[in-house]
Amino acid sequence: MCSPGGDIRVRLFAGLRDTFGAKEVAVSRQDAPDIEHMLSYMCDSRAKREALLDQSGKPRKEITFLVNGRNIAFLERAATALNGGDEVHIFPPVYGG
Repeated sequence: MCSPGGDIRVRLFAGLRDTFGAKEVAVSRQDAPDIEHMLSYMCDSRAKREALLDQSGKPRKEITFLVNGRNIAFLERAATALNGGDEVHIFPPVYGG
């Protein structure tokens, strides 16, 4: 089981790696008690905010966010709680055929 303290491992995929300059980011549990706070902490530039957040500051619907393999659309969306040791995967939309 995940511990309440410690870091949250955030893995970024495809073009998001370029936007964030990394394929993985560690975020302290103190800075990220839930998805909304995690994104607020991570999105420290306009490009990062535009990549992940909509006009109201909520996670963009076309971005897929998984917490420990579970889509936040089926959890509590931006209010999905995070614990130390959790792993968040963020996938941009996939286009093409």
